[in-house]
Amino acid sequence: IFLFTVLKLTCGEETPYTLVSRIGWRAREAIQTQPLKLPVQIVVVHNTATSPCLDQESCSSMMRKIQRHHMDVKGWWDIGY
Repeated sequence: IFLFTVLKLTCGEETPYTLVSRIGWRAREAIQTQPLKLPVQIVVVHNTATSPCLDQESCSSMMRKIQRHHMDVKGWWDIGY
């Protein structure tokens, strides 16, 4: 939410980015969650070495693949980072 707010403030109403919710990319439900300790002190934006995705469906598919790997292979509660 903070990042989205910063983008809006710096880029105006029209930003080159679209914020897609977990429902939007059809995420699996997290196995477990842990509430954030507020106020959040640091936010890190992480990227990954994947091929570019050019539309919402291909980007959503990539997110689901990353989530599946993190949960099913690494044993994490949800997509990491």
